[in-house]
Amino acid sequence: MITELSLNLSKLGVGVAAFVLIVFAIGIHCVRRTARFRSMGIYGAAWGLLMLAQIFRNASPVRFYIWSGLAEWSGFLLGAAIVGWLARRRRLGLDPEAGFHNRWFMIAQAIGMGVVASLIGWVATDFGFDGMGVGFALLGLSGRACACPSALMLVGASIVMAWQSTGCWRSAWQFTAMAAGILFTTTVGWSGIQSSAVDVGLGRRTSLMISTGMMTMMTWIGLPRILPTGSDWIRRGRQVAPLFAVMALLLLAAILLPKIWLSL
Repeated sequence: MITELSLNLSKLGVGVAAFVLIVFAIGIHCVRRTARFRSMGIYGAAWGLLMLAQIFRNASPVRFYIWSGLAEWSGFLLGAAIVGWLARRRRLGLDPEAGFHNRWFMIAQAIGMGVVASLIGWVATDFGFDGMGVGFALLGLSGRACACPSALMLVGASIVMAWQSTGCWRSAWQFTAMAAGILFTTTVGWSGIQSSAVDVGLGRRTSLMISTGMMTMMTWIGLPRILPTGSDWIRRGRQVAPLFAVMALLLLAAILLPKIWLSL
C-alpha cells in the first residue's frame, strides 16, 4: 500500500511539473514576445505536453511511465536539436541569433540529455523492466532493450548540437557525443545480461570495458581515417582517447584482479 501511494505521488509530481512547465511557457510567451522568449515558450510547452500526454495514456505505475517515455524523451531531444540546426541555417524562418541558438537552448538540452542518460542507465541495468512492452514494443525492443535506441538517439542529438555550436559549446557537445557512444554500446551489452547469469556485475563491467576500449580505438584511430584532415572532431577524439584508455584499463584491472587474488 505504501509503495502504491508513493508511485501515485510520483506520478502526481510529474503531472504538476508538466503543468508548471506549460504555465511558465505560456507566461513568458505572453509577457515577452521576442524571438528568444517565443522559442523558450515553445520548447517548455512541448516538454510539458509530452509528459502530460504520457500520463493521459495511463502510463502507470511510474516504472512503466519511465520505460514508455524513454524513447520519446530521447526523440524529443534529437528533434529539438534538429530544429535548432535548421534555425541556425535559416531554414525555418527563425532568427538564428535570437531563437533556438541561444545559450538557454544549449543548457536546456544539456540538462535534458543528462537526465535521460541517467534513466537509460537505470533501465538497462534494472531487471524490473524486463517484460515491459512485450507484444507491442516497436521493433520488438521490449524490456531493457528499449534503452539501446534511446541511447543511440542521444548520440545523434549530441552530434547535431555540435553542428550548430561554436567555441566551448561545440567542444562540449563533441565530447558528449563520444560519451554517448560509450553509453549506447554499453546498453547493448547490459540489456542482454539475464538475471540468471552467474555474475551479473562481472558481465556489466566487461561490457563497459569493451565499450570504452572500442571508443578508445574509434577516437584515436578511427576518426582520422573517416574524417577530413584538420577536422576538430579528430582533435577532440585525441584529447579524450587517453581518458577512455585509462577507464578501459581500470575496468580490466577490476575484472582480473579478483580472479588473480582468488587463485593465489
